[in-house]
Amino acid sequence: MSLQHILLGLLNDQPGSGYDLNKRLQSEGQHFWMTDQSQIYRALYKMQAEEWVRYETVIQQDSPNKKVYYITETGRAELKAWLHEDTVENPPAYLWLAKLYLGRDLDVDKMQHIILQRLEQVRQYKQWAQSSHQELANGTNGHRIYAVRLMTFDYNLQILDAEIEWLEEQLNSIRQLETY
Repeated sequence: MSLQHILLGLLNDQPGSGYDLNKRLQSEGQHFWMTDQSQIYRALYKMQAEEWVRYETVIQQDSPNKKVYYITETGRAELKAWLHEDTVENPPAYLWLAKLYLGRDLDVDKMQHIILQRLEQVRQYKQWAQSSHQELANGTNGHRIYAVRLMTFDYNLQILDAEIEWLEEQLNSIRQLETY
């Protein structure tokens, strides 16, 4: 149910359509949650059934009508309860790491390719995180919520720096595997 709670949090900040919520997750929340638009619509449907959200249909002239979702008092109570629950995290899945672990028959060039590909992905993601961090920092105006949100980006950037450092070290040491 985490996606539903994340959507409640976004709606608590500002109402929006499924499309709007997807864009906000991509621009604001990519450092803590990844999803696709179809999952958002399924979650909104379930949230409506739970009476956590309601919607209003907005008539549009040049586009299909859209549903703008609003958090209800029941939804706010659910969000508050979720925010106060202890969090138990499942470890993240890293398929590239699984390939290295299980790739006993991979040659060194392929191993390097896997690491280089991951390194490029992490560097690109770090650019996004730095840009998002800067945008948020520029608009903080001393509000507590922005300071806390900046902390989440700081955490993410430190994790990315550590991963980049580790990947670069592995590129250097993987060449030694040719002698095995």
